Amino acid sequence: MVKGVMHPKEFGQLVAALRKEQFDPVIGKTWSQKKLAQSTQLSERVIANIEQGQKINLEVEILVRLANAFRLTTLERREFFAAATRLSDPEVALPTKAPVDVLNELLGVLRCLQQPAYIHDAFYDIIAANSLAISLHNPAGHAGASARPPTGNVNFLQQLFAPDSPLRLAMQANSQQLARRSLQQFRYMSLRYRHTTYFKTLFTKLCTYPEFVQLWRAGQEQPEDFYTQLKTYTYAHPQWGPLSYSVTITAAFTSSGNLHLAVLAPQTPATNTLFQQLRERISVTTLSLAHWPKTWLETLAAPPTCHEMVVWQ
Repeated sequence: MVKGVMHPKEFGQLVAALRKEQFDPVIGKTWSQKKLAQSTQLSERVIANIEQGQKINLEVEILVRLANAFRLTTLERREFFAAATRLSDPEVALPTKAPVDVLNELLGVLRCLQQPAYIHDAFYDIIAANSLAISLHNPAGHAGASARPPTGNVNFLQQLFAPDSPLRLAMQANSQQLARRSLQQFRYMSLRYRHTTYFKTLFTKLCTYPEFVQLWRAGQEQPEDFYTQLKTYTYAHPQWGPLSYSVTITAAFTSSGNLHLAVLAPQTPATNTLFQQLRERISVTTLSLAHWPKTWLETLAAPPTCHEMVVWQ
């Protein structure tokens, strides 16, 4: 197999993973190939051939039918159609810079930013955060055993869904809005990796949080289109008072997957003043919180598991 090219069997595993994330309330089970065939108006043989990697040429109409059946959002559809080309990250991105060089470039920007900011990957593992973000929401302060997945990385969703998370406590009632939007972002970013062991290991850990399971179910049953990464939050912080800011996300594309630089941009004078006060109180430094790049993803496909059943038990 040519390096960087997603084998048809891997795309088939991705389709199977997305199928098993769907739930049939009538029979109380995840979708079978027969159910997916009915939803797409394709034959069971076509569905079986796709999942087994035996159908090499996938017509546009078939891909659109699959995306519609899975009820993918706008950004998820873009990832799904890109995965259908069977080109993985090393082939999609030109080797203009080595992945580590791209990361170092983002870290350089992170060190200079005067607003709270952090860098994360497609799994929402926090690669690095500046001290302003840590002081504001303490994303690294909950980096104990409950906040670290088996991979040993600090993950944003675990920081958000853990019951005693400082981030959750800081946002109080607004944590629900953050959780819903962050889960949409997670579904989009991780779509092309749903069949990998890394995703399933992380997903199984996240399913130990009841609210994550509830929101994941809601996203499957009543999907809300996710078409932009721009998010705005207004709430009263228990320590810092009223806050209003937008989270702007800049993606950097590399041969080892995408990196995302998230910056909290103040929307009110009071929030801007608070960020200035934070800069005066602490020095702007960065903290590394997760390993990257995950180069093993090129060859690490997950064995058959029942991770999808964790959500629907």
